[in-house]
Amino acid sequence: DEEKKLFEKLRSMRTDLARTVNMPPYIISHDSVLKRLAKAKPMTKEDMVSVEGIGERNFEKYGVYFLKIIRSSSLGQENGK
Repeated sequence: DEEKKLFEKLRSMRTDLARTVNMPPYIISHDSVLKRLAKAKPMTKEDMVSVEGIGERNFEKYGVYFLKIIRSSSLGQENGK
C-alpha cells in the first residue's frame, strides 16, 4: 500500500530530524499527523498547513523535509516506480 510506504518514509525522516535536534520524535510530529500527511499528500506549503496538526511554525521548522519526501514519492508513483 503506497500510503503505508509513504508513512514509513515520513516516520524515518522524523526520526532523522529528531536525532539532529536532539528531541523525541513525537515533539516534531505525532504518528497521527504523519498518517494524515501520507493520506493527503500535500504538494505545497498551503496544502500542508491545511493538514490538521501542521501549523505555520511546524512547517517552517520541518515542513520542507516532509514535502520533499511526499513529492518524490508521488513522482515515483507517476513514473511507475
